[in-house]
This record gives sequence, C-alpha cells and structure tokens, in this order.
Amino acid sequence: GRIIVNASNGLKLANSAITTQSVDGNGGPINITAGGAISLKDSQITTSVDGLTNGNGGDISVNGKALIMQSGFIQANTKAHRAQGGDVNVNVGLLIPDGSKIFIGGAKIQEAQIGLAGFNVIQATAPDGVSGNLDISTPQLDLAGALSRLSSPPELGSLSRDLCEIGTESSFTQFSRGGLSQSLRNAITPEP
Repeated sequence: GRIIVNASNGLKLANSAITTQSVDGNGGPINITAGGAISLKDSQITTSVDGLTNGNGGDISVNGKALIMQSGFIQANTKAHRAQGGDVNVNVGLLIPDGSKIFIGGAKIQEAQIGLAGFNVIQATAPDGVSGNLDISTPQLDLAGALSRLSSPPELGSLSRDLCEIGTESSFTQFSRGGLSQSLRNAITPEP
C-alpha cells in the first residue's frame, strides 16, 4: 500500500523504519513531506521487493528543508528477476550525511547496517533488472561571484614579523632537555 507522511515541522526517526515490503508484487510508494528537517538516525525508508519472481520497487519521494542521515537508508530496491527498482526523488535544501559520506546507487543491494557511522545509502537497485531513477536535488552553492581578490596584501603589523627579530635583544634559547623554560619571567615579548 501507499504511505503518506506530512509533518508540518520536521520528522525525526531514531531506530525506526517507514517501509512497504512485498515478496511477490510491486512495492508501495512512500511520500514524505516536512516543513523542517528530516532526520534519519539508524533508520530506514524502504519500498523494497524481496521475492525473486516478480515485483518492481516502489517509488520514494522525500521533501523537506534538510535531510540529515546518521546511518540512514533510503532504498527502493527489488530482488526480482528482470524487474525495475523504484524511483527515488529527494528534494531538500540541505543534505547532511554523518562522516560526510553517502553511498548513492550501485548495482549491488546494500544491506542496512544500523549503527555503522558514516554508512548512509540512497539507492534504487535491481541486480537482475533495471535500476530505478535517483533524483537528488539540493541547492548548489556558487561562491565564484561572491569572492573578490584583495587589491593589496593585508598589513598585519607586528603579527607578520618574526618575534626573534623584533628589537636588538630578542633571542631564542633552549634549556635543559630541549624545551623552553615554563616560567613566565623568561617569556619572549616583542618590543614596541
């Protein structure tokens, strides 16, 4: 069947699953819309087909301001012969996977490994058929027009000078085991 989730604020899943599953038929579609962030912590959104005879993976649509994935899985896979993976459409303002790692697509169905940090998956795979379409939309950040070159090197004052060259009495001295004295009385200070 179809699952529709409308969250006016955000949606936070922890050790949870929103799933449709089929053994010998098409996976049901899942539509998730949130007014805020969608968080998947050790959680899954799946519309997978586990039988080998027939059945296409269901479609998944995720819409929100941000998608935060911490061992999160979005999968519309099918194991059926000559079937098709479902279509996955992720439309968010910001995609944040833990460890800055996310596995997208692939010909092999990735098994959920809940709790494995940095292992996040979005796929619509059909190993013996046609993989589904993956459409992941996040705004592109283009800083090229916002950056400008400095007209002259910045003046850093005494910060840019070597402290050992300031004044006539500056020096750098090693004590005993090769370290500097830990006393503040012997600290090197620049002269004005």
